[in-house]
Amino acid sequence: MSYVYHFTKKENLKQIINEGLKTFSNYNKLGSKIREQAIYAWLLPSDDKMGYLKNERYVCLELEVDPQKCVVANMDWISSAYVNLIGAGGQPKDINTMRTLVYYYDNFCVPINKYINGLFRVPEVIINENIEPKYIRVHNGDDRGIYNLKFKDNTQTYEKRIEEKLSNLIDVDLSSKYEKIKYLLEKDIINRVAVHDDSSGLLISYVIKNSQEYFTISLGNDKPGLLLEGVEVL
Repeated sequence: MSYVYHFTKKENLKQIINEGLKTFSNYNKLGSKIREQAIYAWLLPSDDKMGYLKNERYVCLELEVDPQKCVVANMDWISSAYVNLIGAGGQPKDINTMRTLVYYYDNFCVPINKYINGLFRVPEVIINENIEPKYIRVHNGDDRGIYNLKFKDNTQTYEKRIEEKLSNLIDVDLSSKYEKIKYLLEKDIINRVAVHDDSSGLLISYVIKNSQEYFTISLGNDKPGLLLEGVEVL
């Protein structure tokens, strides 16, 4: 069995403890196959990018799940797909890009027991079966004494991998991550796919044109004008 972490409003806790968790499709506006009838969770409580971890209205649950019934997907891909579906912040709708990102999200997810550290910036666990009450317990919400601690530095490992990839794509000496991306944009080596956000701050997703590899960088509270041209950011 595998262990993952799910947040819910405290008002739902009694019902969940008595009846378990049920799959649903409320958040599948993009037609994703794996998000149809699913429960969403994280490898670690601290992976939460929805802002629930520090929200007193929510409680963290530890779920014991069958690794054959759940996968790890790239949340940045589905978030970028949604931006391209609706258009946002000055970005036009792009249905073709949306469909491509949903395809990647569905087809490049991995079984939970095959996930490797740093593969995705935000590894989202998708569970495609109901979970009985006996497999659910309340967790205190931090990372102490829990499973999957080998993924504690997942985000840092991902960012390091992307930095190395960007450096390998350029033929000049640039130290700043933003300078590297601006250079690759000007050389038409990458394209901006979406500007979006999560609880960690502002994000930009790009595609490397030759390899069709998508990646996301976190800006946090930064708003570098050289990367946000034509985008309305509050």
